[in-house]
Amino acid sequence: MERANHAQLMLATADLDSTTAEPKLLSRDCPFLPGSEADQFHYYNCGFLFIDLEGWRREKIEELAFQSVKGYETQLKAWDQTLLNFVLRGRIGRLPGFWSQSCAIDGIPGEANIHYISMRKPWNHWSPMPLYSAWYLFHRLFVSPHIPMCLSVRAVVAGASRHLRDRLLVAIPFLKRRYLASLQNRKGAKYSEAYQQHLHRLRSALANPLWRGRQPVRKLKEKWCRLKG
Repeated sequence: MERANHAQLMLATADLDSTTAEPKLLSRDCPFLPGSEADQFHYYNCGFLFIDLEGWRREKIEELAFQSVKGYETQLKAWDQTLLNFVLRGRIGRLPGFWSQSCAIDGIPGEANIHYISMRKPWNHWSPMPLYSAWYLFHRLFVSPHIPMCLSVRAVVAGASRHLRDRLLVAIPFLKRRYLASLQNRKGAKYSEAYQQHLHRLRSALANPLWRGRQPVRKLKEKWCRLKG
């Protein structure tokens, strides 16, 4: 399927469908090409990348990207990820999934780079989820024993309230429908679709005992403490 006429310039992990966990094709996010042509290429996640910088500069990839985006600025579903997949189509090699591992379905991995894929990040949005606890733990052990300054009281309160709201929306379909409908009527209706996907990932995670339990976080702490010496 993947056609490469030139040397690879980038390595990345496959971007997986949130419902089937199957690798996506470029046609899922490519306003530049007709679907039949885009289907010849895989679609990659750009959360963690290995880049051939010499080749990148030699072939002026940055300049090519800025030229390609003209006229499509409002059609990029994943911003830079959309653009890089198009510009480097056929020239991206696949990395094993643990290089950029989402925890929403698979629990907290012990041997992986954790990729926080939502708009909210643990360094600016507090949450009691084990996924976030893993980041706080790493920060305490290897960066600073104090919570980041950006996690202000306001962020902690907002994070806790949003976490509770998400739990209720997942548990009570009537509230979820009303809330998504209200988002749909606001400016930028795509936000409703993004929140629908967020709630789907949360529902999947809540059904996974690896993700719900604190045991994975305790195991990480034991391992990291040994690593720290």
